[in-house]
Amino acid sequence: MTEKTVEQFTEELASSEPVPGGGGAAALAGALALALGSMTCALAQERRKGMDETRKAEAEELHHKCENLSRSMLSLVDRDSEVFAPLRAALRMPHTTPEEKAAREREMEQRYEEAAAVPLQILSEAERGLRILEKAARFGSRFLLSDIGTAAVLLRASAESAQMIIRTNTMCMKNRSRADCIDFEADELMSVIKAEAGMLCRQVQEDLGL
Repeated sequence: MTEKTVEQFTEELASSEPVPGGGGAAALAGALALALGSMTCALAQERRKGMDETRKAEAEELHHKCENLSRSMLSLVDRDSEVFAPLRAALRMPHTTPEEKAAREREMEQRYEEAAAVPLQILSEAERGLRILEKAARFGSRFLLSDIGTAAVLLRASAESAQMIIRTNTMCMKNRSRADCIDFEADELMSVIKAEAGMLCRQVQEDLGL
């Protein structure tokens, strides 16, 4: 998926094909957010004049962290599509006899959990990304405030989408104990993400006089 042009990806997203879908879109939003963070740090490195060695090193480190997280998010675009095929195959398994029903149920349980794992990783990456963005914002000029704000909004949207996708899959799982554990982890991450994104967005809005 990630080798396609933006136009191709958008056209496929708009088609009747089930993939790419919400998970891929959520991961792409996260990747774009972190790319904006990377840009902020890259521009800070270009304006190195007047920066001490400690701040130069910090800007460079944050730049690399944003780049790596952005690539990780992009890889989840493809991973989200990959986990759908086995789930669709499980849903199409025969389920006439008791043996067939049991085999199908076991397979579906595994596939639903796998499908929830990808958006859970999106949530985790988004939380890490917001902590990095908060630090990267200190290096941005007033002309980059809106880019940092956009990155925070995109990461929060990415995470909120991922949480909904997780719940879509866990609500279908028979092992409620395992499903509840996944939901709890997602809810905990989302709570932190909302607080961090909200704080960063409010700071940007105040600085812009909004």
